[in-house]
Amino acid sequence: MDPTESINLLETVLRRLLRDVLGDSWRTSKGIDIDRLASKKREDQARRRGVRVSADLLDYTEFLELQSIILNSWTAFAPALGKRKYVEVYFDRLNGFRNPAMHSRDLLPFERDLLAGMVGEFRNLVVLHRSQKGPDMQHYPVIEQVADSLANATPPAGQDTGMRLDVGDTVTFRCRGTDPQGRTLRWVLMSHNNAEVHGDEAEGDDVTLRWQVTPEAVMERIRIAIRLSSGGQFHRYRYCDDECHFDYSVNPPT
Repeated sequence: MDPTESINLLETVLRRLLRDVLGDSWRTSKGIDIDRLASKKREDQARRRGVRVSADLLDYTEFLELQSIILNSWTAFAPALGKRKYVEVYFDRLNGFRNPAMHSRDLLPFERDLLAGMVGEFRNLVVLHRSQKGPDMQHYPVIEQVADSLANATPPAGQDTGMRLDVGDTVTFRCRGTDPQGRTLRWVLMSHNNAEVHGDEAEGDDVTLRWQVTPEAVMERIRIAIRLSSGGQFHRYRYCDDECHFDYSVNPPT
């Protein structure tokens, strides 16, 4: 995985952990400037014409802010992350790798391996923590995040995007997931309310699925589902282990 993608993935994993552990109370954490995050959101929207950006201010936090929230609320995060001294050392090393990676300066091969290893360990710690919260989490994979090319993203698991599409448009979905047993992950894109709409399939922890809008998708609300399953014999649900969906409107062709 590219170092920049590793850093972005780590931030996604830490944000998910913050939501699980603190809920909305992260907003009152020491050192968090909500007004500044709201300003970043407005600036992001102003720069990205034709895109609806995330409304969740946690998505505008950076690694140092995520680190600050975790360390300032350590008692709440200790059950998930273990010994504080290890986490502090990891954060220090990750900060050292983050600046070169985010500014297009190449890391050496051993640095790339160390970065990938630390990010992988954080991912596994979060998966194990979630496993303790529910027995099913010990056996089945979970979706970490799915983001479409129109700036809609999970969580939440289901979204009415409010987007209107035309026949011929292509929407891509960046999908990330983890499995507590390290099995191959399989992704399928499909429609809940139109069996004639078929999408892409892929395997891996981090994949991209594509949906090309066809005349069969024309309706005021078409629900595009992303299903995740492991390569194991058994699954959390009948057909898959985890799922999220996005609702769109598709205009009739003129």
